[in-house]
Amino acid sequence: MASSLNYDRGLYDVDHLKNPFLDANLLDDNSSNRNLIIKSWSSYNKSSRDILFYVFGWYFLALTISLYKKWLFSNPSLNLSYPFIIASFNYFILFIISLLVLLFSSSLRSSIRKNINQIQLINNDFDVIDNIPNLNSNSNSNSNSNLNSNLNPNFNPNFDFNLNSNNNNNNYLQFKFKDYFMEPKLYLLTILPCAIAAGIDMTSANYSLKFLPLNSITVINLSSFTIFLLFFGILFHLEIFSFTIINIVIIITIGLIFLLTGNHSNIPSSISIFSSHKQIGYVLILTSSFFSAFKYSLIHLLLTRNKFTFNPVAMIFYLSPAVSTILFFLSILIESNINDFINNDIWTQRGKFTVFFLLSIPGILSFFILVCQFNLLKKTHLITFSVFGIIRIILKYLASVIIFEDSFSLNNFFGLIVLICSIIWFNHFRYIQSFQNIENFRQSDIEFQNYFHNLRVN
Repeated sequence: MASSLNYDRGLYDVDHLKNPFLDANLLDDNSSNRNLIIKSWSSYNKSSRDILFYVFGWYFLALTISLYKKWLFSNPSLNLSYPFIIASFNYFILFIISLLVLLFSSSLRSSIRKNINQIQLINNDFDVIDNIPNLNSNSNSNSNSNLNSNLNPNFNPNFDFNLNSNNNNNNYLQFKFKDYFMEPKLYLLTILPCAIAAGIDMTSANYSLKFLPLNSITVINLSSFTIFLLFFGILFHLEIFSFTIINIVIIITIGLIFLLTGNHSNIPSSISIFSSHKQIGYVLILTSSFFSAFKYSLIHLLLTRNKFTFNPVAMIFYLSPAVSTILFFLSILIESNINDFINNDIWTQRGKFTVFFLLSIPGILSFFILVCQFNLLKKTHLITFSVFGIIRIILKYLASVIIFEDSFSLNNFFGLIVLICSIIWFNHFRYIQSFQNIENFRQSDIEFQNYFHNLRVN
């Protein structure tokens, strides 16, 4: 029975599910359905406000870190042209910050461990529900006792999925490394592939700059990234196959090409796939897009289905050490002049503390960017996350046109209109889907309540 009920995550986290064993008024269907719709709609509004907050936080912090990195790497007095070793150090900073947050934030540790307990209870209780019809073979007087005796022994009849009570709060206040120790096999199968994908993504993107202009890289990267993200979303069952979504992605790709290429006369060869001397660059940037989409798909899975990484800070805590190690070894292989970095005059001219501080700022900003991105990945669909990234590129492009007076041709204008229309179409499609999710959830709740009502009556 339980397997036939469609309790998709959709707009709802486990905090929004109500345990059917707790409802003593299962007969009042109209009141229950009305309350469920109100609760679902209020949950949708709250989720929308959270999403807007994380989107604007992502945009603002990404702009800040872009300006800072441009100053850091282009300043001749600093001479810091070592992207891999600096990126490795930034991920190490991410690990330190996430560790400190977990150490000093008892509420965050509590939410992580509560999520683990919730998943265990949900899985165990729904396994029991499948066997409930067999309990009706006894008399009515014994049915309730059999029901209670066959329930999960860890199930608390007074348990609330909102977990507002302070029971066992002392256990949540203590940070124990054994509680956060992930089995090596699980780490190798979940976290390490994500870290390797991040390393390949960064390496391919950096090397593509030697073969292609930045404008072409942006066009190919954004358009192919959205397509690959749709592919992995369908492959991992994170997105439902829909011709509407496919059409929207194709139109977004066309709009990106027109917006970012400008006049064809200005860049005739930068976007042409027949330029033989740039084929390596195309392969590199497509490789970067492929592994970037693979990385974000895995992160989405880890944020929603791994008990250790339900929280963005915990996700950073587990992921950053592996990425830092991979980038460090890549820096040894690629940046052969790493000794020049160690013996750089900047250490004596500016002082070690000042240099460490300058290099730590991108890591600190990256921490908050990743928190915003991971929260968006957890609360939205993959393609929605990609659309937010495209909107950021549009705003960045328009800002460069207004502030730096970059050229804005008819092709750019056409691409901008196509992108705006496709994004409006996409948002309308998701808006309709949200109402369908609420209706499906309501129907499932009615079926669930009727089942337990009949169980008690019989």
